[in-house]
Amino acid sequence: MKLTTNMVIMSNQPFNKDELQAKADAKARASVASDTGLDELMHFTLNNFSYRYLESKNTKSISITTPKENCWRAEGQESELIEALKAQNPTTKQALIQRAKIHAKKDGATVYPWIEITVNDQVAICCAGIDWESNGERDTVVESSERLNFEDVLHLRNRLAKVLEDVCGVF
Repeated sequence: MKLTTNMVIMSNQPFNKDELQAKADAKARASVASDTGLDELMHFTLNNFSYRYLESKNTKSISITTPKENCWRAEGQESELIEALKAQNPTTKQALIQRAKIHAKKDGATVYPWIEITVNDQVAICCAGIDWESNGERDTVVESSERLNFEDVLHLRNRLAKVLEDVCGVF
C-alpha cells in the first residue's frame, strides 16, 4: 500500500489522519450536543477557572450557579482585604486599593471575583469581574467581557477556554 501525507501507520495498519480527526470531532460534538452536554461543559470549564482565578486561602470549592437560563456563574468571596489586594492586573489592583482607602476595615468590605458565561443562539458572552461590597452596597469595580461566536458546539468547546483566559486577565 502506498502511504500518502494524510496517512499514519499505527499498529502496522495505515490510518487516514483526516478520517481519524473527523471521527474524534463527531464524538466530541455528540458529547457536548447531548441534553446535558452544554451544562457539563460549562460546569467543567468554570470549575477549572474557579480553581485558578477565584479560590483563595479563605474560599475553597466554589460552586457554579445558574442565575438564569443558559447562564453559568462562579463567584468567590474574600473578606480579608489584604488577600483581595493581591490582584495581578495592575489596573485592578489600583482600583481595589482606591476602594480600600475609602472604606475602613470597620465597614466590613467584601470582594467578590466572578466569572460568568451566557450562551444564546450560537453566541457565548464570557465575562469576568470583581465586585466590591461595603455598607450594604455592592457594585462592580472592574469587568471584562468578550463575545464568542461559534458555528457549532465543537467550536465552542475548542475556543471557550481561550476566551475565558482573555477575560480573566482582569484578575
